Amino acid sequence: MRKRAACFALLAAIVFSGAAFGEGNELFGSLGALLSELAAPSSPPETGEDGSCSMAFSEFGQTEYEAFLGFFLSNGFEISAFSGNDRFIQGVFTYEGKEAIFEYDPNALSARIVFPGSLLQNTFHCPVAEGDPVSFGSYEQDAVIENGKERIEWLVLDTDGDSALLISKYVLDAHVYGEETEVQRAPCTWDTSLMRVWLNGEFLESAFGEGERQRLVLSLVPADANPYYDTEQGADTYDFVWLISSKEMNAYFPEKAARIAPATDYLFSMHFATYRDNAVYSLRTAGNTVYTHAMTSLEGSIYTVSSNWLECAVRPMIRVKLN
Repeated sequence: MRKRAACFALLAAIVFSGAAFGEGNELFGSLGALLSELAAPSSPPETGEDGSCSMAFSEFGQTEYEAFLGFFLSNGFEISAFSGNDRFIQGVFTYEGKEAIFEYDPNALSARIVFPGSLLQNTFHCPVAEGDPVSFGSYEQDAVIENGKERIEWLVLDTDGDSALLISKYVLDAHVYGEETEVQRAPCTWDTSLMRVWLNGEFLESAFGEGERQRLVLSLVPADANPYYDTEQGADTYDFVWLISSKEMNAYFPEKAARIAPATDYLFSMHFATYRDNAVYSLRTAGNTVYTHAMTSLEGSIYTVSSNWLECAVRPMIRVKLN
């Protein structure tokens, strides 16, 4: 019974702790290191269909259990549910509206941890492969401002073991690409675009917390040639957030149907052109002239539009550190 009392004492301290846990995803790296020191998984981590990560531990005794709870105590995590007796203990830890479940059997000296479907899974060495759905960052998507922002869902395009290249599953927002008026035409390539400034400024600050921004990789974004037109593409850039190019679109999404992306309710509420809940979205490649840029059609074809459009839909790309 003394074990149980100690557990509930820790629970009370965590629940009523005044520490506020912000974004700080780097804390999960510390937790991963702690678990690596305490106990190795008794079997390879398993990833569920929803992207969740499940890890099982054996030889997980009272010392390991108290160290695990102590980590949450010192970092201000919240517990949304807790139950336990001398036979079995279960806690539900809440992080950014998602629940991580921890189970501990003191008699069998075993534990099981289930983390939500997000890039946090890879902090604990779960596989992240091409095509996997992950969540990272938050942005308004359901058009209900009062309930806060929703987690951004991404698709993994590739991974080099240290980082993953992601593209948003949904078309998230709309912004001007070049000049804000169709009257004054001006040449505009990705490196000089208003879209690039907005994505790496206002959008980045809104979509990612401080800890998440630390995991974004400042990446070389090449001025890929247009596969169809011999158009000047400007200079290569280094960005945290960018748009896919026509060349990359053909490489990652060779089939037209795979390029179609649904629009969020938030984008739909802005009265942007949609069809069957999908939206056309901008590419960073200049079109047939430097006054235009490439876009996808509602059917997945690539075509050219004026860079002076007032609104161009946005499906961003990022590269994120996995560990």
